[in-house]
Amino acid sequence: MDSVEIPTPDGPLHALRSGPAVPGDGGPVVLAAHGITASAMSFAAVARALPAGWTLLALDLRGRGRSNTLPGPFGMDRHAGDLAAVARQVGRPVVLTGQSMGAYAALRAATRFPDLFTRLVLIDGGLPLPVPAGADPDAVLEATLGPAILRLRMTFPSEEAYVELFRNHPALAASWNDDLDAYARYDSTGDPGRSAPGSTRPPSPRTAGT
Repeated sequence: MDSVEIPTPDGPLHALRSGPAVPGDGGPVVLAAHGITASAMSFAAVARALPAGWTLLALDLRGRGRSNTLPGPFGMDRHAGDLAAVARQVGRPVVLTGQSMGAYAALRAATRFPDLFTRLVLIDGGLPLPVPAGADPDAVLEATLGPAILRLRMTFPSEEAYVELFRNHPALAASWNDDLDAYARYDSTGDPGRSAPGSTRPPSPRTAGT
């Protein structure tokens, strides 16, 4: 997948592109939004499965991956606006898809900017979590996504140490492959000897999925 940047007033959003460059020859374009602690690399295997002539633009949402330097505020409206900005750069309506939290962002974008999208595909976007009145948003986030959010705040002595955290996960160890390895390495950033995940800014629980 090729690295591309989409200009915004706050700086460039980063995306990974597979297939023909857009606007290209007019073939179908899919714009994809990842889950809350994920990145554009979530869609690498999907990119390989698309028919010839299709383009996939997998976005690093604001605050994650290589879009982690863009400023806040963060939240669904901001993610929806960013998805719309990317679709406008394509120059024609696109298929919009989102996974988990990305599904909420995609739904918000499709509702606010319906003329930009031809289809909406939602993957594993469940019902929103009810937040009790007066609850501390950070406390709700920790209670529902504690281990995943904690990972974003951790530092590691090397990239290999970070990859090892994924490789030893009970849900991944038996199925470890090149896609998972590339996903973990993409998420690692920082100076040598102090490698950390691609963002220390967890989204608001108002944006939360899994």
